[in-house]
Amino acid sequence: MKASLRPLLLILLVLIGTMALGERPVIGINVVVSSREGSDYVSMSVGAAYVDAVVAAGGLPVLVPSVLSDEHLARYIEMVDGFVLTGGADISPARYGQDPHPTVSLLHPRREEFDFKFLESALATGKPVLGICLGMQQLNVLKGGSMIQDIPSQTTSTINHRPSQPIGQHAHDVEVVPGTRLHALLGTTSLRVNSLHHQACIVSPESNVVVSAVAPDGIVEAIELPDHPFALGVQWHPESLASEDPHLNLFRALVEQAAETKRRRAEAATPNGTAMVGNAAAATAE
Repeated sequence: MKASLRPLLLILLVLIGTMALGERPVIGINVVVSSREGSDYVSMSVGAAYVDAVVAAGGLPVLVPSVLSDEHLARYIEMVDGFVLTGGADISPARYGQDPHPTVSLLHPRREEFDFKFLESALATGKPVLGICLGMQQLNVLKGGSMIQDIPSQTTSTINHRPSQPIGQHAHDVEVVPGTRLHALLGTTSLRVNSLHHQACIVSPESNVVVSAVAPDGIVEAIELPDHPFALGVQWHPESLASEDPHLNLFRALVEQAAETKRRRAEAATPNGTAMVGNAAAATAE
């Protein structure tokens, strides 16, 4: 090999090594869609806590807008390595065969339509998915479940699941079911959580959805899909408690699974990639 090419090859090897060892998995985060009353102006945004939690867990957050084109949705699905489904308003009860309760505050139609396509497409890839609050409810409904539309008026619960306190404060305990993925991630059967919801999941017995945590009043607080590599939903907001290890561990697990899935996909796409790097390294010794 010509001596003049060796510095360039060494730089290439450094870049390849950096990409292999240091590149953060890309985590796609869906957004809130809102509009002004009496106006056709539509905006999209996301809470900074979701972004910060992904960064703290070692991921690279990317906001995924509610695009109208299936082609653009497919590009986002391919581009990211894992998914966070964020909180928001209420799913249309028509989606699970009910009439709306007076307390229902519907999602923007554009977001609802996009989110369910986004979630279904994400699950089909086998890439990891973490649903938070509304995101968990969407996972449940997508898999054939339904909803308690208003906990205060439709249950006998004495727990306030939507207290008027900062979201960074604990609201109640949850009991984590032993033997579940959630239990393995948290390493505990009891956890203090925050709370910001007035609805609750009703898991269908035919859905193959596993309930992995419940509140003391029996309200479902976490679900998971046993036939998927990593599909987990929690009813609380771990992004707002990410200073505490058990809650940050949910994002760490998502990012770790995303990194592993990304590595396997890369190996499958370029089976000779390792050999190519090895040959390049050998060439520098000539």
